[in-house]
Amino acid sequence: MGRVDPEKRRAATARLRQLAEAGQLTARHVRLTGAGCGVSERTVWRWIGPDAPSATAETVIDLLGRIGDRVLDNLLPARRLRISPRAVKRPLSRYAYKSLRVDRRSYRATVQIAILTGSDTS
Repeated sequence: MGRVDPEKRRAATARLRQLAEAGQLTARHVRLTGAGCGVSERTVWRWIGPDAPSATAETVIDLLGRIGDRVLDNLLPARRLRISPRAVKRPLSRYAYKSLRVDRRSYRATVQIAILTGSDTS
């Protein structure tokens, strides 16, 4: 399966589109075209599909549809900015810590540095 002659492809797709517009296009036509061009049937369907690069320009495809339009019309409001961090998972309920009198608060770390000189050491 090598490259197809562009002129051969253009002629084949034009004829298949004519058959499709007349309502006479069958899978047999596509199969024979694929065999004649040396490509798979699926490739020929891609050539004549609505997403084909040479498809008619006046074809309009609604990508959203009715459901998509309704979803876009009723979007949820923006999420609030998270100010405090998320709660950490705990092995016990936070109420159990209160009854056990366990201090689970986090305190700011402090560092004290004492420089010892020769006279201070005894």
